[in-house]
Amino acid sequence: MKHDVEFTNSLNTILDNLGDFERTELGKILNQFNSNLKPFVSSYLYFRPMNQEYLTYLLRLGAILELTDFAYANRNFKGFLERINLKYSQVDIVSDEELIEEIKKHISTAFNKEDILQTLMESGVPNSIIFLNEYVHCKQHDQEFNIYGNVDIEHVMPQSGLNRENIMADAGFTEPEEFHEYAEKLGNKILLESEINRGIGDAWFRTKKENTITSHHGFIGSQYKIAQALVGYHKDTWVKDDIKIATEKAAHRISDFLFE
Repeated sequence: MKHDVEFTNSLNTILDNLGDFERTELGKILNQFNSNLKPFVSSYLYFRPMNQEYLTYLLRLGAILELTDFAYANRNFKGFLERINLKYSQVDIVSDEELIEEIKKHISTAFNKEDILQTLMESGVPNSIIFLNEYVHCKQHDQEFNIYGNVDIEHVMPQSGLNRENIMADAGFTEPEEFHEYAEKLGNKILLESEINRGIGDAWFRTKKENTITSHHGFIGSQYKIAQALVGYHKDTWVKDDIKIATEKAAHRISDFLFE
């Protein structure tokens, strides 16, 4: 009976700690990544007070997992996490600073920044990376990161719709394959409230920026910071070169964060 009570108390502590963490900015973004990270977050929080800096390195490792060809079971992920997990309980022996240095060194030696940067420049990055781009953008500008209700991945240049051929031509594309490639690039995707996304549909960029006619406001009505930033974009068009520039900017933003 005593052991049952102890087990139940420990389990409640783990669940309470994890619940508290998931309400933080970092918890909300980490939730977008591989759920296999959760046991290691839970284990860390069971033995130690929440250290945001250390936990951001778990986020970094989770993001790198999404951007490499390695499986979670690879020694650079699961194997490493299991080894470092053994140190969480050694509070008087291994400091948080030492844990941070260990995971930081692991990222810098086990993975190549240029390879990650190249992957970020390519078409079709996972949706979790779109969330990460918003998160890192917020951190760079000292803004609050949050996830507001139902959220969509918005294509700034629409990927489909009744106006697809006209939009493709206006954006500077002649080949459907290239149009699709650029539509799926990191720089063409942002977070947007589902209600707003449904309201603007496959409209042109200028309409998306300034639409205040209906209750479904365009980017101007969004709480997401990258969408807000696009309201003040210096052009009313969003073409191939704009997507290329936005992709390069986002790719460098994220890769710099991952290897910080």
